[in-house]
Amino acid sequence: MRQICLGLAGLVMACSGPTSPVGTRDPGVSAPVASVTIEPATTRTFVGDQIVLTVTPRDAAGKALLYRTITFASSNNSVASVEAFALATGLVRALAPGEAMITATSEGKSAQATIAVDSIQSPSWDY
Repeated sequence: MRQICLGLAGLVMACSGPTSPVGTRDPGVSAPVASVTIEPATTRTFVGDQIVLTVTPRDAAGKALLYRTITFASSNNSVASVEAFALATGLVRALAPGEAMITATSEGKSAQATIAVDSIQSPSWDY
């Protein structure tokens, strides 16, 4: 079955299948998540910093899938905490020196990022 979607500029385009919350077709809605990527996969930062991780669920052909639920977890919440920030991103807060693995999961498929946190260093002055 085909349905007609009206564009903002009054353009008419044909589309089929489910529509996204904003009314545009997501061609990957029926495809299951086959893998997940996370970027950056490794990073080093300092206590007090925040890092945004970008997560991409992919189908079996490697095509990015939109509008998928992603959950985040930290292996060490005392070193780095993580929370969902925006569509397909996680906000990591560096809390204490050490290392934490951040896991992003969508439909049972996961990817991990290693976060190494160093203590804040005082500036060194060479005279």
